[in-house]
Amino acid sequence: MSVEIRSLNNGEGMLRIYRGTVVYADDPVADDLIPEGTFGSELRFVVVDNTAVLRNVTTAEEIRHAADKNIATSRQGLKLIVAVIVNTDVGYGLGRMWEFFAEETGWPTKVTRNMDEAEQWLREKYLEVFGEELSAITDSGEVVPEMGEGAV
Repeated sequence: MSVEIRSLNNGEGMLRIYRGTVVYADDPVADDLIPEGTFGSELRFVVVDNTAVLRNVTTAEEIRHAADKNIATSRQGLKLIVAVIVNTDVGYGLGRMWEFFAEETGWPTKVTRNMDEAEQWLREKYLEVFGEELSAITDSGEVVPEMGEGAV
């Protein structure tokens, strides 16, 4: 499994791209939507792209743990909009499970099947939450180094 974390819109957004077989135990930042020290207070939206995931080996307990960390982050006052993109039934079910567990964050969240649907929804929610239009979603070209054990 690999996870790549990229900056969108110069830090206003974050893109997490998962590939291969997702095993939470192998990823030191898998359960932390926003790894500590990777993004500042300008972060407003997160896109989790699971469309290149071949297999997902994740337990309900791991999903619950991830949601609990997200709830703790939300209590620090961070307002986020989160879109999760999946193209498998298992991934969709896991995404919906996280969405249910993380409801207490107060973050608008949506699990979708494709990027077009996610982007349209992000634009609607962005206007609703922040009172302004979301500019074109652009990759800032910055890859955030992996955090945790084995990180360089």
